[in-house]
Amino acid sequence: MAAPAIDLMGVRRSPIPFRLKLRVLALARRIGNVAEACRRLDVSRSHFYALRERYLAHGIEGLRERRPARPRMPNETPSHLVALILTATGRFPTYSYGRLSRRLAGDGHCVSPAQIRGVWERHGLGSCAARLAWLERTSGRSLSARHRRLLESGRRVSR
Repeated sequence: MAAPAIDLMGVRRSPIPFRLKLRVLALARRIGNVAEACRRLDVSRSHFYALRERYLAHGIEGLRERRPARPRMPNETPSHLVALILTATGRFPTYSYGRLSRRLAGDGHCVSPAQIRGVWERHGLGSCAARLAWLERTSGRSLSARHRRLLESGRRVSR
């Protein structure tokens, strides 16, 4: 009925549906024979025992498909530097990434302009207008008159 998780060529096929996982566990419990339940539903016994272990450890939620965790790249900006960059961006939203890098270096932090630009791009803060709009949304306070004028001029240009 259902395809095995790995075919003869060693290529991974689509995962076993959640309902089939429940059915194979219920059938094995009902008839009391794991080999027969696996044969009837075309599931390998090793996969059955893996399912059973996940079920015993995590309950029904352990049988649901999980998304793989996002891989951590070796050159990824560390989270403490991302927080530092976003905090500094909140204090100086009109600074360029080069100027902000020099400002942070003056405070004793080693953050390159490329790191700042990358963090800004990932958070949608690539333009000065975007940083000002973000500051207005996240800070909960109104912008200064100078920042408001910059934000309005940026909105007019970007339309």
